[in-house]
Amino acid sequence: MMRNRRIKPLHERKRVTVACSRCRNRKTKCEGGFPCSKCVKSKQECVIPHDDDKPMNPTDYKENYTKVRAYNCKLERIVQYLFPDVSLKYLRENTDEFEKEVCINKLRLPHAAVPITAEKQDDQASGDSKMNTSLNHFDRAFVSTTDQSFIQFIEQSGQDPAQRCMIPACVFSKSNDDLRRNLQLLVNHSIRLLPSDDQVRKLIQIYLNICETNYFYVQHQRFYKEVDVLLERKKLGDLEYLTTNWATLALLLIMLAISSGFEFIADNSEMPKVTPNTMPGLVYYYAALPFTGFLLDLKALESIQGLVMFGVFMTTNKLESFQLIDGGYMFMNLALEIAVANKLHLKETFETHSKIDQEVYKRLWWTCYTMERRHGVNIGKAETISPEDITVDLPVDMPEFYNNLGYSNHLSQISTIQMNFIYRDIMQSFYSIAKSKKDTTVSIDPKIIRKLVEDLEECKLQFPDYAKIDNLDPNSPRYRGCIHLNQFYYLAKIYIGKPFLLYKVENYKRLNENNGYEAAFVDHLSSICIDAAFCCVELLSELQKYNKLGMFSCTDINVCNIALFAILVFLKIDRSETTLLFLRKGLSILKIMSDGSASAKLALQKLQKLDKLVSDLAELDDFEKDINPHSVLGGHESASKSFPIDNTNQDQLLEFGNLGTGDTNANLIGYMHTQQNFFNEMGDFLLSVDDDIFDQLRLLGFVE
Repeated sequence: MMRNRRIKPLHERKRVTVACSRCRNRKTKCEGGFPCSKCVKSKQECVIPHDDDKPMNPTDYKENYTKVRAYNCKLERIVQYLFPDVSLKYLRENTDEFEKEVCINKLRLPHAAVPITAEKQDDQASGDSKMNTSLNHFDRAFVSTTDQSFIQFIEQSGQDPAQRCMIPACVFSKSNDDLRRNLQLLVNHSIRLLPSDDQVRKLIQIYLNICETNYFYVQHQRFYKEVDVLLERKKLGDLEYLTTNWATLALLLIMLAISSGFEFIADNSEMPKVTPNTMPGLVYYYAALPFTGFLLDLKALESIQGLVMFGVFMTTNKLESFQLIDGGYMFMNLALEIAVANKLHLKETFETHSKIDQEVYKRLWWTCYTMERRHGVNIGKAETISPEDITVDLPVDMPEFYNNLGYSNHLSQISTIQMNFIYRDIMQSFYSIAKSKKDTTVSIDPKIIRKLVEDLEECKLQFPDYAKIDNLDPNSPRYRGCIHLNQFYYLAKIYIGKPFLLYKVENYKRLNENNGYEAAFVDHLSSICIDAAFCCVELLSELQKYNKLGMFSCTDINVCNIALFAILVFLKIDRSETTLLFLRKGLSILKIMSDGSASAKLALQKLQKLDKLVSDLAELDDFEKDINPHSVLGGHESASKSFPIDNTNQDQLLEFGNLGTGDTNANLIGYMHTQQNFFNEMGDFLLSVDDDIFDQLRLLGFVE
């Protein structure tokens, strides 16, 4: 049995960035393809081995990345620094637990190993005063890739927001020649993987016109120009320019990684059949991945843009490179940390900038904030910044921000922002309150729940006209974005009603025998939840009907998973044709998305019995023909406006007790006061549902 060797902190160990053949002969450990520091300093030419003779599947991008990866994951090294006594094996199996400490609990972060004296503070202050504090770090921003740099940065971001100064990036100096050499090799490898110039431009258009639905990532006109210049310099072999503008190249690569999965939508062709290692865009993702550490060190505008896009990709494609249970949320959280440290949430930060730059910073802030919260709420993550600390204005209409089709999504982004605050209120109201395990009751104020639903309905009324259900046009380039906006609305309803649906299922018999206000209230909220789940599935079916379902879309898979969860819970007490039909439609969507999403594939594998059952039910075919999508989407709106009223006590607090039926986390107390992922321990749940409900349906005659 091998002994786990203690991992030394970074400041204690002698590190060689990479190894060449000569240094390897001296038994220097090597894991990359960059020249080592010793060879660079001695001005000797490094001989980097390449296994070109080894046969390799050219479409296996994972294997290709393994051969040429630049260095180990920067995030993993940060965690190793903070937890030096943890074995590497345990770290890789529990990365998500350590991520909470690194990204959320800033008290866990250590102070710098070298104390800062008063003399050093003066030197640092004078040096900072000479730096350009603008956020425009394009073309000239480089920072040493030390873990200490990032740790000090995050530590500083824990200060009072009012006292925070903008974090500038540093340019290369003579002492950073080895870093520049490493970056040159990384850039040189990446540009070889780029497709033709026409294909690059096509994929960028797909990303900015199809993938960028209700968010903002780059200023279109500016980015198109930067890419044109980058492609021209690539033709000329200007490695110096490409290295200086490495951040633009990194953004381009991750953008290509995402948009490659949506090319079939732009071409109006069938969905591609792929395997986990050969999915479209994976080659660009692996080429972009080594830039992650540089983006973290940069701590500037491009860092936010790149990390958010990494988060979008990783939320759908949970690759084992990072082994994150929460997918790409870590990247989104890091992007938000950098945005807060750069004070993008404060209006006065960029008041002196041009109108276009102000709008860029505003829209990027709201994208970063809403994206992090939307995924953070789903998996029970605490918020990084309170809305009360945000003073930046909402996006405004500007011609400079129209895409090349002449559309602007600023109204959709505003609706997304407003919806995001309702999501936060839902979490604050009854998902994030700490309760002792000894507590046996929970009090709910019906007026608060009713107010949440009313706010949600009011927000929906303010949707732009083109995004309202009756005005949806499948031929419009904004169709996917409009569908997503409506899905956010229904997801919020699911979040509001989910605890009550679970409570109703757990106590179904008792509530059925009770005609009181508690039963009516629980039944009403449960109905809101399951109706919203049906609507989410119907909207996904509409996307599939018009060939606009994103097999690689983190929004589509997120909506599908949550809606199916609610339907599977409801199926325990209701096995009507309607419920079975929407279960079948949801599973068919999940089956389509399982080619591009690891989480969808895993969930589908655990629901094989139910999938086969509902697929073979001929009775549902005729029933489905009678279903009108507009009746599904419009028939449940009045339910949220007809809350039951308790005339006896004028809506006093409702007391929900622990009735001792099953696990504590299965009743209202657990689901109201536990920050719980919808799919936390979902493997066991899906397997039990698959077996139990299948057996029940067999007894009812659905199964021969």
